[in-house]
Amino acid sequence: MHALKMAVFDFDGTLVDSVPAIARGIQLANEEIGIAPVSYEMAKSIIGLGFKDIIPIVAPDLPESEYGRYKDIYVRYFLQSDPSLKLFPGVLELLRELTADEALPKPDPLMLNTLLERNGLTMDEIVMIGDTEHDIKLGKAAGVRTIAVTWGAAPLERLEAYKPDAIVRTMEALKTKLD
Repeated sequence: MHALKMAVFDFDGTLVDSVPAIARGIQLANEEIGIAPVSYEMAKSIIGLGFKDIIPIVAPDLPESEYGRYKDIYVRYFLQSDPSLKLFPGVLELLRELTADEALPKPDPLMLNTLLERNGLTMDEIVMIGDTEHDIKLGKAAGVRTIAVTWGAAPLERLEAYKPDAIVRTMEALKTKLD
């Protein structure tokens, strides 16, 4: 097995404690539009998907012509919580040791495949790190190793069901896996 040369992090729920703000934004968007409310657990379960995939789940009766309005309302509520968003403990220290890049919607492996090709890496040299099954599915779709973190959106049982290569419960354990 090759040594890791790249770690790809999900952002929401893995690096930043944004899960409550995202879930509440979805709930408030449904309320403002006047459609059936969703539970906090349901709102949490779709974190990591793109809006085209989220809206049919949390607002199944909303006409597609209203998707843009829904997204605008959600973003307004989410941005109101922005000042209260915090990095999880240990994230800043870990990221200071690494470099960063951004992602496309999950679980399409295009982003990881592009990173592999652009950096001349093999699948053994990269790991996908995330807090939901969508992150694990992304890593598996690209054929790379996966690490699930337990401090984000998905409960441990749901993470285990997607069989990541490793599950970590602390930032220190994650650092050890990356060494």
